[in-house]
Amino acid sequence: MTVKKTYDRLHKIGKEIRLLSSLSYLLEWDQETFMPKGAIEVRSEQLELISSIIHKEKTSRRFKKALEALLDLKTGKPRFDELNDEQKANLREWHLDYLREIKLPNDFVKKFAKTASKAINTWVDAKNKDSFEIF
Repeated sequence: MTVKKTYDRLHKIGKEIRLLSSLSYLLEWDQETFMPKGAIEVRSEQLELISSIIHKEKTSRRFKKALEALLDLKTGKPRFDELNDEQKANLREWHLDYLREIKLPNDFVKKFAKTASKAINTWVDAKNKDSFEIF
């Protein structure tokens, strides 16, 4: 496979991850703006699920394999000189993100997303009632 095809494959996976992440951001935005008060349980489960899916994609074997084909995972150095500066920058960011993500167990990512979602909702309630104890 050519360097271009390998890079394009990784870029496609990266785009899928960005699209999933944008759905997560939309859910978070809606939670803070228009979501009905009684919907927090479902919303926190939605964020838990999508965060888990995103994490699994970022740490997937196919992502690792595509990334590793273009750079050394230990050093972060590109394997090919023909990559342009933008491609090298993307590789650097994907690599750093990958290294961060593999340190987190998926169960933690899920629990954190769900807890953070509920915490934001509780914080708004506590702030409106001027009662930190609620939070």
